[in-house]
Amino acid sequence: MLNIGIRSQEMRALTVDKVNFNEGIITIDKAVKRTGELGKPKNGKTRYIPIKPEVLEFLQAKINKEAKYILGDSDYITASALRCYYEAFIKRLNNSLAEKGEKPIPVRSPHILRHTCGTLLQKNGMPIAILMEIMGHKSREMTDHYTHVGDIETLTEAVKKYRFLS
Repeated sequence: MLNIGIRSQEMRALTVDKVNFNEGIITIDKAVKRTGELGKPKNGKTRYIPIKPEVLEFLQAKINKEAKYILGDSDYITASALRCYYEAFIKRLNNSLAEKGEKPIPVRSPHILRHTCGTLLQKNGMPIAILMEIMGHKSREMTDHYTHVGDIETLTEAVKKYRFLS
């Protein structure tokens, strides 16, 4: 989620066949709705997200290519299960930081990763029109809401500091 800006509803609906390992692109054409049913993504249109080589390598090594869903195997996971996985990850991260004598990071919603992704993409020079497409936003105002230009230095330092996680 941090590296591609995917919404949690889209991540939960992502099937293995939507990851093009040859081209390095993820196709987003489904999301798990609040009702628990599969449907179109929030903006109603299919979008294509490029995958960083290190994320593609991670996916190739970690996902079960025989499964249907990236998360959940034969069925998609619930929103509460995704939250539990995320919170367990933050707990492991904070344990690792504590072992190094560093301060823990606060637990926030997984959605914050979309903001971080958008901000980092903009910081690295991605044109706003392309960023809007990747994020799946209909308006420039929404994309501006997701990018926190004033926080770029802080975010950059945080990503560098915790790079051992990728």
